[in-house]
Amino acid sequence: DRMEVDWTVIAEFRASADSWGDIKQAYNMATDEMSVAEILIFGIQEYRKDLQEAEKDGKQEKLAAQQEENNKQTAEKLAEQFSPDSVYVMSLFTEGECEGNWGCVRKVLREEEKTQSEGLSDKGLQTALQISSKYGVSEELVIEHYNSFCSDDWACTRAYFRDLDKSTKDIGKPEK
Repeated sequence: DRMEVDWTVIAEFRASADSWGDIKQAYNMATDEMSVAEILIFGIQEYRKDLQEAEKDGKQEKLAAQQEENNKQTAEKLAEQFSPDSVYVMSLFTEGECEGNWGCVRKVLREEEKTQSEGLSDKGLQTALQISSKYGVSEELVIEHYNSFCSDDWACTRAYFRDLDKSTKDIGKPEK
């Protein structure tokens, strides 16, 4: 009467060796997705474990989603501070040497900002201009080669463009 259930159903459960306590718990735990009979067949303790695991999984998913949102916000803030786009910042965070380390990402962004702000000195710009005019190439190409291939070495840069110029002049000459 207290559970507002037909007594014959309870009698059937009791006849199948379920205790009165299990029957009462099954009625308290029953939902639209899981009936009393299914809970009793599954077992009270097993069903309770499943519920706890599902709750734990739900909490972990919620925490993971919250962490992902926090990571996106951090990436956006760093993008505003250092001026690259947030997709680039997230790629630094999720891949390579900085995987999962915001401190490392900040360090990389600071180093990139420092490198970009330093640029070439006036003397360096003059040297790039001299090489570009002497060998007939763009100043940007000279600076790019100086920064990347020659690792900030003007002697290497001069030698490269001198050899390039010589090889292009030798192409048109007849063999002796």
